[in-house]
Amino acid sequence: MRRLVTAVAWLVLAAGLAGCVDAKVEAPSLGQAPTVGQQLMQLKAAHDRGDLTDRQYQQERQRIVDRAYAPEKE
Repeated sequence: MRRLVTAVAWLVLAAGLAGCVDAKVEAPSLGQAPTVGQQLMQLKAAHDRGDLTDRQYQQERQRIVDRAYAPEKE
């Protein structure tokens, strides 16, 4: 399962960096992490293209949201 999530994360990142995502979604510049909104839009675009199943989309979406709103570690 962890392998699947990792593979999906790399797929989303690669799609964004390769410019294969919807033209409205801008890939982050090198050295700058994508925002939560950018990650979610890239994920949705990958799902809409059929690159992800509904289950994969929901799992990855939840992971992004959980990570974004997790309490900061001290």
